[in-house]
Amino acid sequence: MEIPSLDEFMHLRVLDFGGCRQLENHHLVNIGRLFHLKYLNLRHLGVSELQEQIKHLQYLEMLDLRDTNVRELPRAIANLSSLVHLLVDSGVTFPDGVLKMQALEILKQVEALGQSLNFLQELGQLKNLRKIYLDLFDVPVIGVTKECCKSFIGYKSLRNLGTQNPRSVTVWHGSGFLLEPWYPAPRSLEKLITWRSAVPCVPEWVGSLVNLQKLRLEVESLGQQDLCILGALPVLLTLDLEKTTKSSEGKLNVSGGDGFRFLRNLRYNMMLMFAQGSMPKLERIKIYLAKTESLIGDTYDFGLENLPCLIYVECRVSGNASAQGGVEAAKAAMERAAMANPNHPKLLFVNRSLPAKLHNGC
Repeated sequence: MEIPSLDEFMHLRVLDFGGCRQLENHHLVNIGRLFHLKYLNLRHLGVSELQEQIKHLQYLEMLDLRDTNVRELPRAIANLSSLVHLLVDSGVTFPDGVLKMQALEILKQVEALGQSLNFLQELGQLKNLRKIYLDLFDVPVIGVTKECCKSFIGYKSLRNLGTQNPRSVTVWHGSGFLLEPWYPAPRSLEKLITWRSAVPCVPEWVGSLVNLQKLRLEVESLGQQDLCILGALPVLLTLDLEKTTKSSEGKLNVSGGDGFRFLRNLRYNMMLMFAQGSMPKLERIKIYLAKTESLIGDTYDFGLENLPCLIYVECRVSGNASAQGGVEAAKAAMERAAMANPNHPKLLFVNRSLPAKLHNGC
């Protein structure tokens, strides 16, 4: 397929090359002549560099470079003062001068290692940044990268982000970052998602996120104090809790006094018991449990009958040939638990080694 010259589209506003594998670096040589361009999608392309001419796209608002071979952004990109969305892969190096990009609202994603110290400091001063994806890598390294990592994970720059009213923060490999409180707390934050960033318990500073609506957190253990911190979040709607250790703790009781007044969605992989009056608005539960051969007795009595708004239950267990009896017992117990709820919520029971089956408690 022949790709026409960009010179033929001088007044173009939207250019979507996404998935066009025939596109190569030389096809973008004249990209700077599309002065009116607002949207540029280069995702899933084989291109490896971005031309300096891109600095002429003063009206560009969205640039997508994900799933390309671009590993370093040109210095000229800092001149895109109208850019609102910048989407790149982890591992891409950013130039200094990002402070000039004050229109930027969504940045995905920044890998701290390999960035200059100046860039990391400027990052914390973007006043309109609303959504950011950070890969922090809590692993000590050597040389300049270690200095950058120390500064970044030391929170001098990221604490500034908290003053810029971010709405959504996604963190990879950021256990150290999560352990330290933000001063001031980013009270505007509505979404906090963490991956591979386990902390010993729920950090106390999380309790100050009064506008948080969605939270994913990885903890080594969960206690009553942790539930109190999470339950006190006044507008929390979705909670995803992953316990990273395999310690055999008993069930943790969730009572009406723990809060969670508006929680609608809950996903977890530990043992919880819901008392009467707990989580009064909860509609959907996803439970992930392992080693079913060791789960006996009242293991699958979670108190689901005490959740008055429950409409959907998903239970995923690990099973194998030797544990099949335990899996079947777990399935039967979950069906009884769903039937015990006045709403008779739909139940999706999944043995991870077998296809899923949907059951209607009605």
